[in-house]
This record gives sequence, C-alpha cells and structure tokens, in this order.
Amino acid sequence: MRIYSGTRVGKLLLGTLLAMGVPLPRTARGAEPERCPSRLPGWTNIAPEARITPSSAYTDAQGVTQGGCQAVDGLIGLDGRGEWVSHWEVNPWITLEWDTPRTIHAIDLYDRVNTWPNLNAGILRFSDNTALEVTGIPTGGALKSITFAPKTVTWVKFESTGGSGNLNGLSEIVVSEVPSPTRGHARSEQVNLVFWPGTRLTSSTPFNVGTRQLSTKFGEDPNNYHDFPNGAWLQLDLGAGNAQHVNKVRLRFGTASTVATAYKIWVGNDPELADATLAADVSNNTRQIVSQRFTPIRGRFVRVQVFNTAPGSQPVRVDGLSVYSIDPKPVTRHYPVNERGAGKAKLEPLRGWGWYHAARKANNLLSDDPVTVAPDDRDDSNTPLDLAYEGAAFRVELDDTYTLEKMILGFGRLPPTPAELQVELSVDDIHYHTVFNGTVPPGHAPVLTWSTAGGQGDAKYVRVTFPRTAAPHNVQVLSRLELYGLPVASPAILPGEAPEGSLPVGTLDVPFGGYLSAAIYDSQGKLVRTLKNREPVAKGQNRPLYWNGRDDFDHELPPGPYQWKAAVSKVSSRDDGSVGNTGNPSHGLTHAPYHAAALAYDAAGYLYTASSWEEPEMDLRRYKPNGTPDWALSGKLNTAVATDGQFVYVAQWKEQDGLMANVIRRHRASDGAPKGFTGTADGTILINPPAANPKPESQRRATADQTRWYVGINGLAADATRLWVSNYRMNRVECYDKASGVLCGSFAVRQPLGIAAGADGFIWVAHEGSRVTRFRASMPRDPSWGKPVGGLSGLADPYALSLGLGGQRLFLTELGTGSVLEYSTALGQRLATHGRQAQPGPMQPDHFRLGDRAGIAVDEQGRYVVADTGNHRLQWFYANGTLRRSMSSEFISAPFVDETGESPHFVLSGPRQYAVDLATGAWQYTHNWTPTDNAFFDAVSKRRRLQVGTHQGSPLYRDFLFYTSDGFRGGVTVYLLEPGDTGMRRAASIGSGWTGAEDNTLPGNRCFQWIDSSADGVVDPLSEVTFPDDCVSGDMNVWVSETGDLWLSQTSPGEGAVIIPLQGFDAHFNPIYGFAARTSVLPLDTSPTNYRAALIRSIPHSRQFLTLGSTAQSDQARGTTGFGSGRVATLHHPDGSEKVRVNLPDEWKAFTIAADGEYWYTGHSRDDQHWIHMYDEDGLLIATMRPGAPSRWGAGWMDHSASMTARKEPGTSTHYVYAEDVFWGRMIRYATVVHPGDVSRGSGHFTWPAWQAESARAELREAPSLGRSPP
Repeated sequence: MRIYSGTRVGKLLLGTLLAMGVPLPRTARGAEPERCPSRLPGWTNIAPEARITPSSAYTDAQGVTQGGCQAVDGLIGLDGRGEWVSHWEVNPWITLEWDTPRTIHAIDLYDRVNTWPNLNAGILRFSDNTALEVTGIPTGGALKSITFAPKTVTWVKFESTGGSGNLNGLSEIVVSEVPSPTRGHARSEQVNLVFWPGTRLTSSTPFNVGTRQLSTKFGEDPNNYHDFPNGAWLQLDLGAGNAQHVNKVRLRFGTASTVATAYKIWVGNDPELADATLAADVSNNTRQIVSQRFTPIRGRFVRVQVFNTAPGSQPVRVDGLSVYSIDPKPVTRHYPVNERGAGKAKLEPLRGWGWYHAARKANNLLSDDPVTVAPDDRDDSNTPLDLAYEGAAFRVELDDTYTLEKMILGFGRLPPTPAELQVELSVDDIHYHTVFNGTVPPGHAPVLTWSTAGGQGDAKYVRVTFPRTAAPHNVQVLSRLELYGLPVASPAILPGEAPEGSLPVGTLDVPFGGYLSAAIYDSQGKLVRTLKNREPVAKGQNRPLYWNGRDDFDHELPPGPYQWKAAVSKVSSRDDGSVGNTGNPSHGLTHAPYHAAALAYDAAGYLYTASSWEEPEMDLRRYKPNGTPDWALSGKLNTAVATDGQFVYVAQWKEQDGLMANVIRRHRASDGAPKGFTGTADGTILINPPAANPKPESQRRATADQTRWYVGINGLAADATRLWVSNYRMNRVECYDKASGVLCGSFAVRQPLGIAAGADGFIWVAHEGSRVTRFRASMPRDPSWGKPVGGLSGLADPYALSLGLGGQRLFLTELGTGSVLEYSTALGQRLATHGRQAQPGPMQPDHFRLGDRAGIAVDEQGRYVVADTGNHRLQWFYANGTLRRSMSSEFISAPFVDETGESPHFVLSGPRQYAVDLATGAWQYTHNWTPTDNAFFDAVSKRRRLQVGTHQGSPLYRDFLFYTSDGFRGGVTVYLLEPGDTGMRRAASIGSGWTGAEDNTLPGNRCFQWIDSSADGVVDPLSEVTFPDDCVSGDMNVWVSETGDLWLSQTSPGEGAVIIPLQGFDAHFNPIYGFAARTSVLPLDTSPTNYRAALIRSIPHSRQFLTLGSTAQSDQARGTTGFGSGRVATLHHPDGSEKVRVNLPDEWKAFTIAADGEYWYTGHSRDDQHWIHMYDEDGLLIATMRPGAPSRWGAGWMDHSASMTARKEPGTSTHYVYAEDVFWGRMIRYATVVHPGDVSRGSGHFTWPAWQAESARAELREAPSLGRSPP
C-alpha cells in the first residue's frame, strides 16, 4: 500500500489508518553509512565502491527497504526495482564516500521512473569544498549527465532542491573516474563496446532489448534474435564520461526476408541526438552482415535505426550488434573467488574482445559465471571472445602459481578448420616460455597438453596468440576456455585461512596431492553441509576443516554432536570415446546425420542430403564423390531436395502461428550459399499456405495419408530449366522456372510422392500408394503435356524416386516391403530387388526400416544411397548391391547397460543395441529391436536377464526387453527375446491408459494389464486383457530393477514412489505383473521438507536405492523453474529413509541419476556441455566427467531422464558411464579407474560449537560399496 501523506487526501487517509490501529510501513531515517554488496564497477563507474549514506530510506509493509545501495546497483529505469526511495521526503540527499581520494570528471543522475515524485533540480557538493548546480533533471528516469573538469575528492553529495511530490529518490547515480593510463599491450581497438563494462543498450521498443540481445553470439545462433518494427532504433550508451572515437558498427540481420533494407547510424553526446553526427545513411541494403566503417566520431551515444520498407516485408531481425572505437581501453575482466574454489583468474584480451564460457568443473581454474558488471539486466556469461580476425590474443592471470597441465579451447558450433596458435606460460608476466606452438587438434574443443617436467608447467600467467598468418576466418569465437593444474605449493587446504565466522571442526592428513571433498553430518548421519566439492589440495599433515554452523541453504543449525567426513581423491575420469555415431570424428562436419530422409545426386557425383531436424543445424549437407563431407548448413524442417549441379533446391516447412506452410529455397551447390529466386518477393517459392496438422487428437499416431498431407512437398526434381514439385496437399504436380521461381504449369496427380525428371522431357511420379507413372513434360507445352505415358503398377507404397546411369535406370523405395526396386526406363521392367523389410533382431546391411519417409539417390555409375530412416542410417551401395559405406547416428539417446555386470557389455539406446570392445573402444551397431506392432511410443528401453524357471535342475534364464517410457499409456511393454537374440515376441504390458488393441486410440485413461497367454504376440482384448479398478502411473520413465520389478516415482494418483513386483512367469515365460501387488517404497513426504522424488533407481546387489528430486528448501533457494529433474539427490535405506542427501551445487537441475553398486552419479546439462558427478555412499564428490579427447566438444544436452547409465566392469577397477550427447547424435563413454589407495578418507566426531574431536585423522582405505557397511 502506498500512502502519499504530503497531499490533503493522504493526510486524511493517514489519520484514518492511525485511528483504526493499522500498522504503517516502517522507515529508516538518518541512515548510517552503508557498504553495499560487492559488485565489480563498470569500468570507470566507481559509485558501487563507495559507502552510501542517504537522508532516509523507505521500508514498505513487507519489510523491503529501498535504501541507498539501490542507487548504485546497476538497475536503471525499472519502476519499483533498483531504486533508492526516501522516507516521504520532497528534497532528499545522498552521499557517496570512498576510502581513498579518487579523481572524477562526470556524474550521471537518473530520477525515479514514477513521474509523480520528481527531483527536478539539486546541488552536487564535493569534499574539495566545491559545488555544482544541477537543473533540468528529466522526469521518468531519463538521463541527466553532468561533466566537469577533473577533481580529486573523497566524497560527493547530491542534494535535491527542486523536488515535487514526495518519496523522491534516484534510480541510479553514476560517478565516473578519470581513466588511468592503459598498458601498451592492453590497447585494444577491437573491443566490441556492446560488451564493454558499464555500457547500456536501450531501444525504441524496450521489450526487444535484454539478456538475449546482449548475449548474442554474433551470427552463431540463428535462434538468438529480436524482431524490430520498421524505423525502430537501438542505442548504446558508453557510460558517464566515456565518450569514444567510434569508427565502425557491425550488424547482422536474419533471413533474407528480415534484412534491413536501410539503416542509419548516429554518434553523439546527447541521448536525444541533439548534437549527433549522422555517421552512415545506407539504403537498398541486401546483405545479412554489414560492417559499416566511417571517419571516427567522438561521442557517448551510438544509435542504429533500421528500416524494412519492401512491400510485404517482415520486421527487421537483428541477431548481432558490435560497436568499435579507435581509443585505447583497459579490457581486463575479473573472476570472483568463490567458496568452492573455482574462479581463480582474470582474463585480459590483448587483441580481440567479447566474453567466453568456462566449463563447470571444480578443478577448472576459470570461473563458469563471471560477476555481471553492466548496469542493466544483461548476463554476459555466454558471450564468446571474438577471434574473428588474425592475430587475436589474450592473457589469463591466475590467483597463484600453478603447475598447469592442460588447456581446453572451444571454437563455437560452426565447424572450424585447424588453426595455429601459441601458448606461453610465465610466473612473473615478464619472462614467458612456449609450451605449445603449432596446429590445434581438429574439433570444436581441442585439448592441449604439455610436459610439466622441470617446472615447465609452472605459471601464474598464460598467454595465447593466434598468429596473423594462420588464424582461419571461421575460428570466429572462443566459446569455451578451461585450464587445469594443481598449486605449486599449498601450505593448507584452499583457502588456507579460516573463513569469517567459521571454526575448525577437525584436521586430517593428506597423503598425496589431489582433490578434497568434505561434508558435515548430524547425529542421525544426515548430510547437512557440503564443505568442499573436489577442491585442489596438496600433500600435508594436520590440515584443518572449518565450518560456520550452517547448512547448505545458509540456515543456522542447533548445537550438538556432529561428524565430519572427508575424501581426498586422485581419481580422474577420461573421455573414452563415443558410441552411436559413425562419423570420424563423430563431432563437427564429419558427424553422421540423424534423419537425412531426402537425397539427391548431381552429375559430378556429389550427394546432397536434407534432414527434417539436426541439433547442430547441419540439416542440408553435401558430400564429395568419395563420401567425405563438403559443407553443411542450417535449414530446419526440410522435406525434399533436388539438384542440377549448379544449385540445390530444398523444400521446407515454414511455421506460422502453429500452422505449417510449404516453401522452396535455393542454394548455390558449390558452397551452400543462399541464392534466392529472382522472381519472388523474398527469394523463396510459397507452395502451400499455412495449414493445421490433420491428425485428430483422438489418434495416437498419424496415418500415412495424414503425414504425407501435412508434409505437403514429398518430392522435388530439377531438369534443364524447370523445378518439379510433388504437391500432395493439392493433388497435383507443379513446375517452376528454376531461375525466377515463377509457376510455369501444373497437372493433376492424385497423392503424388517421389518425383524424378529425365533429360528426355519426361518425369516419373510415385502416387496413389501403388503406382509410378511416366508423364510427358517437355516444353513448349502442347496438348500431350502432363499426360501419362506408361508406368508401373501393383507396387506396395512406392515413395522416393531417382534416375541414374544417364536416365537408364529408375530406382524407388517401396515402403510396404522395405525394399529398393530397380527398373529399366527403356523396357519398363524390374531388373533387381535390393534388400527387404527388417525384423526385430540382428542388423543386416540391406534389411531396411524405411519408415514413412525414405529417400534414395542414384549416381551416374548406378551406385545408390538409401535413407534407412528407421535404423538411423544412410546406406551407400555399389551398383551390384554390395555395401559401400554405412553412416549411422543416434539422436535422443537413452543409454542403458546392465549395471549388475551379469550380462555382456553391450549398450542399448531405445531399440538400438551396440556391442563394445572395451580394449580398443571400437563399437558395432548389432541389433535393432524396434517392434513391428507399434506398441510403444517413446524409445526408452531396459534389458534384463531373468530366471524364468529351472531346466534339468539348473536355473533357466531368458532375456527381456522393457520399453519403459510411454507418455500416453503410462506404463511398460515387455518383450521376450529369442535365444541367440534372433527375434522377439511381445509378452506383457501394464499401464494406466488403455489405447485399444491397436494402441492408437486416445485418450488412454483406463487401467489395464495384458499377458500374451496365447504366445502369439497379439493382443486379444477379450481373453487376455484385464482392467483393474485402480492403478498408478509414473511421471518419468519407469525403472526396471535387476530382478524385473517395476519402480515408479512421483506417481499419479499421488502415492509417492511404488514398486510393482515381478510375480513370476506363466508357462510361456510371460512375466506376470499386477497393480494390486504394488508396494510403497517412498511414501509422499508431508513433512516441511516436502521431498518429491522425480526419478528413482535401484542399486545393483543392494536393497538401497537412489532418487533425484526437490525439497521445499531447494525450491526456495534455487526456484522451481528450469529444465531437468531436480536439484537434490538422495541415497535411501531399504525402508526408504534418508541415508545421505546431497544438495547438488550446480546452477541447473540435474537431468538423471545412475548407480553401479559402488558409486552413484548425477547427470547435468547446460547450453553447451554436459557433465557428470561421481559420488560415494557418503555423498562426497570423487570424480567429475566432461567431454574431452577423443570426443572433443560434446555439446551434451542430456535432455531427458533416461540419458545416462553406469556399470562397474566385473573383475576390474574400471567404472563406465554412458551419457547422451544429443547435439552430435551419440553417447559419450567415460572410464574412471579407482585403484586401491586412490581415495584417502578421514572422519571425526565433534560437538558444535565447542570442538571436541574424538577422531581427526584421515585413514587410507578404499571406498565402501553402496549397500555395504564400511570396514
């Protein structure tokens, strides 16, 4: 409630409230000087460093005080946020005082945004007994800039003298210090001022400017943009006293239809451009990227105005802005030292500027998230260092001297070519020695290592230089930077001194240098505070552990008995390669595509592939005649492709308000550059207007006809002058001029699909689900044009067509049989049938799963390529049908290995099964278990070997496949695998949403249980299905234990976590499950903790289990939003009680969990990487895993709950983890070897707050296995 007591109405209301006894908001008057929370200054802005004293501060009814620190917090122009508000004062004052004299020359004032109270005028007083009168302070929070001759002061005071209203105050006060001379080597004219500390970006449409705009990776992310209306402007404010000689502005626009047709650039010293100079006025622009240079103009403000006046044009899309000046600039960035030991560095670009992203690894010496330094809402942490020119260089200064052993660099997502660089180390920033000088290993994240012998790795300073003659153009940005090493000398655990407010609770001996993890446990054995998470520590004795008596959420804990536990680990994990993508390497341009459904050859033997979706945005590709990749570019939602050798034509969906239109785009074949059609408004051909998906909500799966109608363009072909389009929506074939894109004719063909154009003036069209017809199509048109001239009939759903051998051969994919058919075009007779429909089981080169869209392309030698979409592969064949090359890929991987170690080491990912040679790292795609019955929806699977009975006195085992993630039916479908893995049969199903015998009716809202009593794999709803009255479903995928029990978490209706036990097998080895037999393993938590387990995992050879979820405290501290499954991992006793609970330290939620019987794991993912934590049964972090050599840059993106699995290999000390890398279509394998003696453990008991240690020496022993008592 706001009460304006300065008005007559306010006084009456105030009296009424006092008479009623209503409490009024509290106030603070005559406040003491306040040291504001630490915030790095915006270059010359020293206001945040001052002690702040306001005349008063307003405290609202909720207890929130809008004090003086809000006037220097960097938040400007936000009503009710980041403002200092006085206590009802008309003319308040505020003082800023520094510990040492500072030389200043400019001050900015921003009045409050609320236009009812206004300052209007005031006086600035300084400690040197001078004063300046200030008039004309704008209302509404606009800028008032005051400049003056430099003066050296210790304090400055602003007094309002012309106030109106009351509750006056300031949104912000900025005090600019005279810049100190810049070091010669730090002079950088290449600083992008948009990311310069202290700058502020505003817009005529404020909603367009914020975190995403300011975090733009210039040209790297086509989805990172803002649309501006015609005539809108962006304005960069360089900050108080920070005028620069601006000489260049760089802009990047969106697609051809959203490029600014004109733009203007002004530079001046007034925010309203009263004295601005027009630096550039450009019209008729057609380029997506422009670099506008001009004679240097000195100014504080740079405004860019964009226009798009073309008829029917869209708003201007801006996804990159850079502003440059010729002035020298200090460009050092500081990194905070945090309590977890990271962030021990600051980075200083020597040539080049921007930002970079350092990985979240405890032993990475560079911080993941630097402190935000700009006075607005931006977050620079994901903005990369700009290396877009030769000779780029930067320097890293560490907080101490380290023995450095490794550096990892990341060059963004565009495929880089190898680059030259030099790495130099120094202990004093004077004498540098080179540890690396040469070609960077290929990949997006090359790993550089060097010898540390003889002190060669010792350094406090690291300098990296890209030679001017070697930096390739496409090494555009440094998006990742990591340094690894141990302190050269460490007298104590880092940090060495007791933190403020902490007391020693124990000491331990460290027998070797390594990484320390430590935690505090209460009298019940519950982990209450993680002290250390794998922080570097050197060998030594009597190392103290400190604690401040608070838990992980900074809540004070009661006095009493506690215990500490610690582990020093020299365990390291290695990236052991990847599985599931045949690319060599499996990242970058060489990675195999996931869903290349459309194919086309040109006469020179280049193959073009088009995918509907590829995470790395390499949807349209070209391969050289030898099969090596040539280029790739982004082009989502592709449906068909054609080429004439000069250009490549691609049909795409175009989304508009949830509807899908069909368009065709044109690219230059040699390099993929966009080359629009000359006769259309935006360079594309619009084939069909936006339309909705025809599949009704009552269907679980679309029919083939519905899918093909929605796809719209199912085939493209090009001849000498025309582009032919198979338009399924309109039941016709259309032709367009290849250059202009203008329609030149059409004729009716019912349900047209694949299309092929010959040089003889005829085209071939697959249509009506059973025919391929030859049509006359030569020009000029005559009465026979578009008429059928022979063809093929009686086919089983022909889809894609391709002509080869100079038009002598016609190849087609026949979806109904899973075969490729080869015909003579002259005779019209079938010459060969290649391959057949694949069945669940072993993979064969020519056993295809062609799905509903499967392309084919034939070259001039008769060699052909098949898009085997259901197997996630491209199969390349010689003309005689023998396999030439195979390319396969994962997409949404769901890795699973038998963590019990009782089955061979194979990896499942949904229906795909891989055999792995652990000695060499080689793998083979051996089986595909995709059912032919369409009984499952989401491909998440588990494989278990279960005892089904006895045979001649010996146990009889059979293998079962469990499909465990089915969002509609909410349950599990089980398949019995044939001995020798030769096939499978659907055996049982249980769930909460019956979708009918054909599994295609929605909504599925009836409990059901099915068992294949007839042993034929077919569902008989009358005799085999029962419908219990009640049941449960799990919100995440169901876990299957080693004994075949089904574990469900976060159930609906809410029963907590439950187990549906395997009750046995019938005579046909069908597993028996029933909802009535379910038992609760983790009831709903109704206590204040309110723990909600989103995921649950059994632990092999143990009755303990693991969950991942959230608590009320984690929700309050970290929020509930964000992609992932939870921020709290819990190891449970068999009765469900908490054994140890770890509040995960990472910013993002964990996606998944796994356990291998000795250790347990959490899987995390951010926007550029995944990472994995390995914990022991005490909840202590033992190792971390991230992509490195050989997988290099692995974008990670574990984006679902079944994206990780773990296994300890029997008879060894090696622990394997497989983690999804959805970006590159693979699973990365990590190997962690834990030898005896690799982990030193210590523990001790004490009473808080009086330390009374009963045991405080670290004892060397191996980690106990999960589920077993420590020795």
